[in-house]
Amino acid sequence: KKMERPESQRAFDMWKSAFTAEDVARGHDGMREGYDRFLTTHFPAPDDLSVENAELGGVEALRVRAAGATAADNRTTVLHFHGGGYMLGSAKGSVEYAGRLAKAVGGDCVTVDYRLAPENPYPAALDDAVDAYRGLVNSGVAPSRILLSGESSGAGLALALALTLKMAGDKQPAGIIAICPFADLTLSGASIKEFAGQDPAANRDTLAFMAASYFQEHEPRDPLVSPLFGDLKGLPPVFLSAVEGESLYSDSSRLLERAREAEVDVTMVPVKDSVHVYTLFPFLPETTETLNEISRWARRVTG
Repeated sequence: KKMERPESQRAFDMWKSAFTAEDVARGHDGMREGYDRFLTTHFPAPDDLSVENAELGGVEALRVRAAGATAADNRTTVLHFHGGGYMLGSAKGSVEYAGRLAKAVGGDCVTVDYRLAPENPYPAALDDAVDAYRGLVNSGVAPSRILLSGESSGAGLALALALTLKMAGDKQPAGIIAICPFADLTLSGASIKEFAGQDPAANRDTLAFMAASYFQEHEPRDPLVSPLFGDLKGLPPVFLSAVEGESLYSDSSRLLERAREAEVDVTMVPVKDSVHVYTLFPFLPETTETLNEISRWARRVTG
């Protein structure tokens, strides 16, 4: 497969070479090191970015603030969950992107180090997400100033968190930013088969391995595992974006349909000629455009 633009081809090739043979041979430990190396090498955090250790409800996290910004009351706070198929990724690896999210919303971004599978299967990640959210609220941040965020599995986790908060009777956040969400761990989406072999970041075998490592003996159609199957009615506004031609595109298209049926305020930004979780790649024009869209959307939903 060849991309139409040189910049999208560059991102495509970066995904293809993200992991070495040694990374893969060492299993999830090697893959984790490889993924963090990929992110921190290609997308290093700017020196002037403010990064502080944080603990929310007993969960470790990093608080990221854009250069020149200062702490202030009533600032919007993004509670971010990194991607990586519930097996890979870290708060440290997501700092550069968290800084851009913070700048887009004119506030802070707290990126969470939730527990990873297979050592910590479902519901460990979701429990950490709930504790982090409640910890953020207990620290004095009003739910109306919180935006949940995630890419790929992190977006699925953010949606599952919102469903859990609804069931528990907690106050909902102001909105959810879901970029290329992995929201159906049964892998029943048509795009997974349609684009087999065309997506360097996500293929059926890898997705199946990661999904099974997360839900293990649990039912994968459980809405808190696969939020696509949840009752979305009553969720806060959702900002969705995905790439036409990526394996997980149908997760987003079906989420859009189900959200509209549930009368959720949903915004969908489809992208062409790009890669999975394209917003991680700051040199892509569509990344700049989407973050500008998020900025406008965030101002609307947080009042």
